[in-house]
Amino acid sequence: MNILEVFDWKAIVALLALILSQLPPVRQMIKGKKLRMSVADIAQFTHYFGNTNMSLWIDLENVGAKTITIRRINCFLRRQEQTIQTLTARTYWVTESLSHEKPLELPFPEIALKPGERWSGYLRLLDTKAWTKAIESRVKSVISKVRDDITSKAAIRDKESKAIPMAERPLVEVEADPLLIQEINDILKHLKKIEVGEYEMFVAAYETIDQSPFKILGFDLTIFENDVREIFEDTADYKYGFGVHISSTKTKFIQISIRAKREGKEVLDLKL
Repeated sequence: MNILEVFDWKAIVALLALILSQLPPVRQMIKGKKLRMSVADIAQFTHYFGNTNMSLWIDLENVGAKTITIRRINCFLRRQEQTIQTLTARTYWVTESLSHEKPLELPFPEIALKPGERWSGYLRLLDTKAWTKAIESRVKSVISKVRDDITSKAAIRDKESKAIPMAERPLVEVEADPLLIQEINDILKHLKKIEVGEYEMFVAAYETIDQSPFKILGFDLTIFENDVREIFEDTADYKYGFGVHISSTKTKFIQISIRAKREGKEVLDLKL
């Protein structure tokens, strides 16, 4: 008997064709992990007691064949070939709420992307290394002291002017104790890193926090004298409590244009 006659080759070929039809193309199977990352050409800078805060729109797309999980996004600011700050994404604003007076801000999550999936968001990045436990304790303490000092002085002022008709009362601003403002300025001086000059900025996405970045994008940017002035404009009103325990209208995000330069893991030695 001819062995070739034992098998129904037409049925076998049909079965193999069915199996292969359920599999992705070979090109897709060998594609591996690949992430497309893009960043808007505007970054926004502000500060909190001198500590740099930055917001950045980022878009991530899995264009590979395997699931990618982004666990951290860092932004490295460099000046004169030295890394001066590492900013880490801590929160993001929900896109649908950006038109609201107070957009919804949530903790930055792990972002798991299956092949073909995409995620975009408006990130807030902070210098978490500079914002130590000791600094946070000092800031909270001085905020409390300034609030109590101004509140007690305002109560005395109001009591002393109670007999004067409201329309005739002079506008007297209450100032915090100069020693408290000096303490704030010391913290500000310690944390402040943003200066006039040319910068490099590298945005890095990590799958594994303690290993090399999975994806890096590089940019150039220029911070001008007026940018620095506006970023720190609110500090002049610290003595009145604005920007300390009272919201300040002078606290603002300043837009800085960023210019794409190159990408690749070879752009610099990134160390956390």
